[in-house]
Amino acid sequence: MAHSRRYALAGSVAVAASLGLAELVAGIFAAVPSLLEAIGGVVIDNVPVAVKDWAIATFETNDKPALVVGMTVVALALGAGVGWAAGRRWWIAIVAFCAFGILGAVAAVSRQEDIAASVVAAS
Repeated sequence: MAHSRRYALAGSVAVAASLGLAELVAGIFAAVPSLLEAIGGVVIDNVPVAVKDWAIATFETNDKPALVVGMTVVALALGAGVGWAAGRRWWIAIVAFCAFGILGAVAAVSRQEDIAASVVAAS
C-alpha cells in the first residue's frame, strides 16, 4: 500500500515538474506558447455555452485563473493515477507521457494558428 502512494506521488510530482518547466520555457522564449493557456483556450472553445456562462457568472473576472487552477488540479490527479498504474506496469507511464505531450503540442500549435490568424485579420 505504501508503494502505491509513492508511485502516485511520483506521478503528481512529474506532472508538476513538467507544467513548471513548460511555463518557464514559455516565459523565457516569446515564440513558445504557454501550455496551460493553450489547453485552456481549447477547453474554452469546446465547452458547452451553458458551462461557459456558468463559469463567467460564478467566477466573474476570475474565470481564467479558476480554469488554470482547475486544469492544474486535474493534471495532478491524472499524474497520480498514471503514477499509481505505472507502479504495476512501467510502460503505462511512457505511453501516458507521450500521449499527453502530443495532446499538449497539438493544443499549443492550434492556438498559435488562431493567434496568428487574428493578428493577420487585425492588420
